[in-house]
Amino acid sequence: MYRKDQGVTKSACEGAVIFFKNGKTLFRNIGRIFGMGILSFVVIGGAIFGAAFAICSQFPTMFAELSTTIQNLKIEDLPTWVYDVRNLTAVVCAIGAIILWSSIHSVVGRPFILVGVLRNFIAAGKAKMPTEADFKELDNKSSKFAKLRTKEI
Repeated sequence: MYRKDQGVTKSACEGAVIFFKNGKTLFRNIGRIFGMGILSFVVIGGAIFGAAFAICSQFPTMFAELSTTIQNLKIEDLPTWVYDVRNLTAVVCAIGAIILWSSIHSVVGRPFILVGVLRNFIAAGKAKMPTEADFKELDNKSSKFAKLRTKEI
Protein backbone atom coordinates (compact mmCIF):
# COMPACT_ATOMS: atom_id res chain seq x y z
CA MET A 1 0.00 0.00 0.00
CA TYR A 2 1.58 3.25 -1.08
CA ARG A 3 1.62 6.08 1.42
CA LYS A 4 3.17 9.49 0.93
CA ASP A 5 4.96 9.41 4.28
CA GLN A 6 7.14 6.40 3.38
CA GLY A 7 9.42 5.31 0.58
CA VAL A 8 8.48 3.19 -2.40
CA THR A 9 10.59 0.25 -1.21
CA LYS A 10 8.88 0.24 2.18
CA SER A 11 5.51 0.36 0.45
CA ALA A 12 6.48 -2.55 -1.81
CA CYS A 13 7.58 -4.60 1.20
CA GLU A 14 4.36 -3.74 2.98
CA GLY A 15 2.36 -4.79 -0.08
CA ALA A 16 4.21 -8.11 -0.24
CA VAL A 17 3.46 -8.79 3.44
CA ILE A 18 -0.20 -7.91 2.94
CA PHE A 19 -0.33 -10.23 -0.07
CA PHE A 20 1.35 -12.99 1.97
CA LYS A 21 -0.94 -12.53 4.99
CA ASN A 22 -4.15 -12.47 2.97
CA GLY A 23 -3.71 -15.65 0.94
CA LYS A 24 -7.15 -16.94 1.91
CA THR A 25 -8.79 -13.75 0.67
CA LEU A 26 -6.86 -14.10 -2.57
CA PHE A 27 -8.04 -17.68 -3.09
CA ARG A 28 -11.65 -16.73 -2.31
CA ASN A 29 -11.33 -14.01 -4.92
CA ILE A 30 -9.98 -16.49 -7.46
CA GLY A 31 -13.05 -18.62 -6.80
CA ARG A 32 -15.21 -15.55 -7.32
CA ILE A 33 -13.52 -14.83 -10.64
CA PHE A 34 -14.20 -18.34 -11.94
CA GLY A 35 -17.72 -18.45 -10.53
CA MET A 36 -18.71 -15.08 -11.97
CA GLY A 37 -17.17 -15.97 -15.33
CA ILE A 38 -19.10 -19.23 -15.55
CA LEU A 39 -22.30 -17.56 -14.36
CA SER A 40 -21.83 -14.80 -16.92
CA PHE A 41 -21.28 -17.34 -19.68
CA VAL A 42 -24.35 -19.37 -18.74
CA VAL A 43 -26.73 -16.46 -18.17
CA ILE A 44 -25.60 -13.85 -20.70
CA GLY A 45 -24.30 -16.32 -23.28
CA GLY A 46 -27.41 -18.46 -22.90
CA ALA A 47 -29.70 -15.45 -23.35
CA ILE A 48 -27.80 -14.35 -26.45
CA PHE A 49 -27.92 -17.87 -27.88
CA GLY A 50 -31.65 -18.19 -27.16
CA ALA A 51 -32.43 -14.85 -28.79
CA ALA A 52 -30.23 -15.59 -31.81
CA PHE A 53 -31.74 -19.06 -32.24
CA ALA A 54 -35.28 -17.65 -32.00
CA ILE A 55 -34.48 -15.05 -34.65
CA CYS A 56 -32.59 -17.41 -36.96
CA SER A 57 -35.34 -20.04 -36.72
CA GLN A 58 -37.59 -17.55 -38.51
CA PHE A 59 -35.41 -17.94 -41.62
CA PRO A 60 -35.13 -21.71 -42.22
CA THR A 61 -34.64 -21.35 -45.97
CA MET A 62 -31.48 -19.32 -45.43
CA PHE A 63 -29.88 -22.13 -43.43
CA ALA A 64 -31.21 -24.77 -45.83
CA GLU A 65 -29.50 -22.92 -48.68
CA LEU A 66 -26.32 -22.61 -46.62
CA SER A 67 -26.36 -26.34 -45.91
CA THR A 68 -26.94 -27.13 -49.57
CA THR A 69 -24.12 -24.80 -50.63
CA ILE A 70 -21.74 -26.46 -48.18
CA GLN A 71 -22.76 -29.90 -49.47
CA ASN A 72 -22.15 -28.79 -53.07
CA LEU A 73 -18.57 -27.85 -52.20
CA LYS A 74 -17.89 -31.61 -51.89
CA ILE A 75 -15.57 -31.20 -48.90
CA GLU A 76 -14.62 -34.54 -47.37
CA ASP A 77 -14.82 -35.27 -43.65
CA LEU A 78 -17.48 -32.69 -42.83
CA PRO A 79 -19.31 -33.22 -39.55
CA THR A 80 -22.87 -34.50 -39.87
CA TRP A 81 -24.44 -31.44 -38.20
CA VAL A 82 -23.67 -29.45 -41.36
CA TYR A 83 -26.31 -31.40 -43.28
CA ASP A 84 -29.10 -30.90 -40.73
CA VAL A 85 -30.62 -27.42 -40.99
CA ARG A 86 -31.65 -27.21 -37.32
CA ASN A 87 -28.22 -28.29 -36.07
CA LEU A 88 -26.49 -25.91 -38.48
CA THR A 89 -28.66 -23.09 -37.17
CA ALA A 90 -27.81 -23.98 -33.56
CA VAL A 91 -24.07 -24.15 -34.24
CA VAL A 92 -24.02 -20.83 -36.11
CA CYS A 93 -26.02 -19.20 -33.28
CA ALA A 94 -23.73 -20.73 -30.64
CA ILE A 95 -20.61 -19.41 -32.38
CA GLY A 96 -22.18 -15.96 -32.72
CA ALA A 97 -23.30 -16.03 -29.08
CA ILE A 98 -19.81 -16.95 -27.86
CA ILE A 99 -18.26 -14.11 -29.86
CA LEU A 100 -20.83 -11.57 -28.65
CA TRP A 101 -20.66 -12.82 -25.04
CA SER A 102 -16.87 -12.57 -25.13
CA SER A 103 -17.10 -8.92 -26.16
CA ILE A 104 -19.72 -8.06 -23.55
CA HIS A 105 -17.90 -9.96 -20.81
CA SER A 106 -14.61 -8.23 -21.63
CA VAL A 107 -16.17 -4.78 -21.51
CA VAL A 108 -18.60 -5.17 -18.59
CA GLY A 109 -18.01 -8.45 -16.73
CA ARG A 110 -14.26 -8.46 -16.21
CA PRO A 111 -14.02 -4.87 -14.91
CA PHE A 112 -16.94 -5.52 -12.53
CA ILE A 113 -15.26 -8.65 -11.17
CA LEU A 114 -11.84 -6.97 -10.97
CA VAL A 115 -13.18 -4.02 -8.99
CA GLY A 116 -14.84 -6.40 -6.52
CA VAL A 117 -11.68 -8.46 -6.12
CA LEU A 118 -9.46 -5.41 -5.61
CA ARG A 119 -11.92 -3.83 -3.17
CA ASN A 120 -11.99 -7.01 -1.05
CA PHE A 121 -8.23 -7.40 -1.12
CA ILE A 122 -7.58 -3.76 -0.22
CA ALA A 123 -10.15 -3.90 2.59
CA ALA A 124 -8.45 -7.03 3.96
CA GLY A 125 -5.06 -5.28 3.71
CA LYS A 126 -6.27 -2.20 5.54
CA ALA A 127 -7.87 -4.30 8.28
CA LYS A 128 -4.64 -6.22 8.95
CA MET A 129 -1.78 -3.77 8.55
CA PRO A 130 1.60 -5.55 8.73
CA THR A 131 3.58 -5.57 11.94
CA GLU A 132 7.33 -5.95 12.36
CA ALA A 133 6.75 -9.62 13.23
CA ASP A 134 5.05 -10.10 9.85
CA PHE A 135 8.03 -8.55 8.08
CA LYS A 136 10.44 -10.83 9.96
CA GLU A 137 8.35 -13.90 9.16
CA LEU A 138 8.51 -13.10 5.46
CA ASP A 139 12.24 -12.31 5.80
CA ASN A 140 12.75 -15.89 7.02
CA LYS A 141 10.76 -17.35 4.13
CA SER A 142 12.26 -15.31 1.29
CA SER A 143 15.86 -14.22 0.93
CA LYS A 144 14.92 -11.84 -1.89
CA PHE A 145 12.41 -10.13 0.35
CA ALA A 146 15.01 -9.81 3.12
CA LYS A 147 17.46 -8.33 0.60
CA LEU A 148 14.83 -5.81 -0.55
CA ARG A 149 14.14 -4.81 3.06
CA THR A 150 17.82 -4.15 3.70
CA LYS A 151 17.81 -1.68 0.76
CA GLU A 152 14.96 0.16 2.41
CA ILE A 153 16.76 0.81 5.68
